[in-house]
Amino acid sequence: MPGATSYTLLPPGQTTYLIQTLGTQTDIAEARYYQGFAASATQYGQGCPRAPIIYEFFGGPRPFDLSNTAFELQANATGGWNVSRVFNAAIDPNFASNRGLGDDQLAPNLPLGFSLPMNGALWDDLNPAAGVGVFFDQLPGVTMITWSNVPEFPNSGSNTVQVRIHPTGRILIVYGQVSSVDSLVGYSPGTHAADPGPTDLSRALPVYLGNGLPLTLGKATRPLAGTTVQLATTNLPPNLVLGAVVIGSQQVNLPLAAIGMDTCTMLSNADITSLPFSAATPTAPLPIPNSSSLLGVTIRLQSLAVAPGTNQLGVVTSNGLTLVLSNY
Repeated sequence: MPGATSYTLLPPGQTTYLIQTLGTQTDIAEARYYQGFAASATQYGQGCPRAPIIYEFFGGPRPFDLSNTAFELQANATGGWNVSRVFNAAIDPNFASNRGLGDDQLAPNLPLGFSLPMNGALWDDLNPAAGVGVFFDQLPGVTMITWSNVPEFPNSGSNTVQVRIHPTGRILIVYGQVSSVDSLVGYSPGTHAADPGPTDLSRALPVYLGNGLPLTLGKATRPLAGTTVQLATTNLPPNLVLGAVVIGSQQVNLPLAAIGMDTCTMLSNADITSLPFSAATPTAPLPIPNSSSLLGVTIRLQSLAVAPGTNQLGVVTSNGLTLVLSNY
């Protein structure tokens, strides 16, 4: 600019800056640009149900505390398990078929007549040869495996545990007196599912285990003004009744176990609107208006699915999704 000696920036608006000369000259230049963020879609948080793993370590400062208790695993509609305490259960004394196992000896495969996963009633270094023994009995409607007064190797203490397996998909684990000083109790499908960490089985039950596939709100296309973003929800429960993508203005982190949604977390305040989806149409369209007033606006999304049996309430949640709206 001829004759100008210095310049300054005057901000007349959020996205407009005026460059004006100082001194005696009257030349004025104006530069306009957008000060904001490019359109983006970013996932955050975790969906539920939890991985189909539950376990507790015992030993050292955590002595075994399940003696004279029982819990069951019941197959649920998602392909996972509902795990709960069972009260007033006791060792069934009708066990008779001693397998005659010695220390570190494996029993041959024995047919159940139906298929159910394995579980660890008491994973420990036991010595059946020094105790009463390990029994396998098939009775009407139930198969029982009983460790009767079996010590830890080489001959320490006494442990009595019974596993009752029903063809209906119910597994009952009953503990008598257990003196184990270091052991593991739990269940895992062995499919490299993410480790959720140990669970205090004497306090945390009931727990609802999913099929290892948490509800997932996919990473959407960039939310550009004047376009429609397709919001795809995957890993739907097989018995889905209805679903919705909720949209809010704020990210939250609200655990939902207290209302019967174990391991689920609310990640959006859901104060704007919701978009329905179904098993037949798992993608919900979100039109982005071509309006300058929305440029730079951030919204938080999360999918919810109603499916009885997935947890106590019968509702699961997905991860969160942050959308920043823009025109570039």
